[in-house]
Amino acid sequence: MTSKSNPFVYFFTYFNAEMILTYTNSYVPIYFSNIIEINISQLSFILFFSYLALFSRPLISIYFDRKNSKKKYLIIASGLGILLSFLLLIFNLHLTIFFGIFYALLLVSISINIVGVNKIMITSSEDINSKNKNALHVQFGSIFGSLFPIILFLIIVGSSSNWNTFFIIGILFTTLISFFTLLLKEKTRDPHSIQDDVKKITFNKKTMILMCLFLFLAFSDKLFSYSIKPWISIQTSTSFFSILWFILILIYSFGNLIGGWVFKRVNCKNFLLITTLIIGISLFIVPFIVSFNFSLFLIIYGLYYFISGLFLIKLIPYKMELAQNRVFYYQLMTMFSILASIIFTPIGTFFYQYVETEFIIMISGILIIFSIIPFSFVNLNKDI
Repeated sequence: MTSKSNPFVYFFTYFNAEMILTYTNSYVPIYFSNIIEINISQLSFILFFSYLALFSRPLISIYFDRKNSKKKYLIIASGLGILLSFLLLIFNLHLTIFFGIFYALLLVSISINIVGVNKIMITSSEDINSKNKNALHVQFGSIFGSLFPIILFLIIVGSSSNWNTFFIIGILFTTLISFFTLLLKEKTRDPHSIQDDVKKITFNKKTMILMCLFLFLAFSDKLFSYSIKPWISIQTSTSFFSILWFILILIYSFGNLIGGWVFKRVNCKNFLLITTLIIGISLFIVPFIVSFNFSLFLIIYGLYYFISGLFLIKLIPYKMELAQNRVFYYQLMTMFSILASIIFTPIGTFFYQYVETEFIIMISGILIIFSIIPFSFVNLNKDI
């Protein structure tokens, strides 16, 4: 049996990871661009090599798929790794190379933490209802983890420009949340049943290849994920950006709620196809909207966040079903959305200084629309 505390751990694992990534992916870019004015070309080069650390996920997942792996102990150790690497990263923001090294270590530590928790979560999700419930736990953990730094920023930096205090509080909360992994419990199962489950798995390579290609293209919004934060803050102000980001995450959360509760019985694949198309079109029209009215762009961007919330809450159980209780297959699919970050984020960051951001957004919209083609040929043995 699994402990009732596990959903609590799922929530705070993703809370911690998303809180840190909000620091590194949202506020550190603003700090680099607006405060210390770091060299963007050098930063894009460093980011590329830092994101290569995410290729460790499939190897980590192979270890966690082993029957004799010490999942809980490694998850606890990774919590310590997250804390130390985040601490060292924050204290080396002015040194680009050291920032890149500690960012890579941070991404590896977060990967170990997330993959280990995902393994326990996947093996504990025995039906589609439990998959949907656990998807909500991790999504709401991610949402509140995103909101927390924004609230801190508005209170601390928005009024006094005290960036050091803002970063230190993030480290203190990372220290606290790292201890929650001690509550994690692994599911105890009969070894023979585990072997039987493995034998029953029929792995369709064509389906997996198509799904991975879909995820790579569907997450091409990473092309503007790093550059859009300083771009919006320049168009308005850093405080306005924080308020906007807070509202966007609430909109995204509402999308999660609608997708997880109202649409819980709809066919996942059809739902993902429709939401992907809407996301792609909404991003494609951005250059035309920005040239006409920036306020209208913010409305379109809000729609993008709402539909993204619908999309991701259905993508998680769909990936679980395709993975068939094997965290390696789940992480293999996840790896291609991460590969999108590895490739698209540095490219988008580099072109930020040469190409208008709205046109970078449009290119990502085109790629997302194209992602529908491979996904149309993805089939499960049963509809979910």
